[in-house]
Amino acid sequence: MFTLQRYALSPENALDSAQNTWPLRIVAMTTDPTPVAAKIFVMHADTADDLMGDAFSCVASLPQMTELPADAETPDVPFFRTHDVTVHARSADHAAEFWSKIQDAVRDLADNIQAASTLELQETITITPSNA
Repeated sequence: MFTLQRYALSPENALDSAQNTWPLRIVAMTTDPTPVAAKIFVMHADTADDLMGDAFSCVASLPQMTELPADAETPDVPFFRTHDVTVHARSADHAAEFWSKIQDAVRDLADNIQAASTLELQETITITPSNA
């Protein structure tokens, strides 16, 4: 359902300091005909307009796939979804661990999408007030 591509970049200095970071870029794709479906990474929009930029928050849950806008935040919701994310890890080991966790989270999302599409109506009941 989803294909992830990982681009490991060379270590770089963070903000011209002595601290190195290991950038990791991940791109999500899907065979779904709508391009919105690949936008599974939730970003927190940089509403302060400072140098930090938008921040990665998580892999979208099933409700977030329909509730959050794709590609751009709205004034009322400072979160949006995208298909491309770059994070900066503190070490090569942390980058590998992050990559593994992303794969697990995307697998969970794929499982939840499949489970939601196989739900069948089991029962319908009408509830009335007990004093009626």
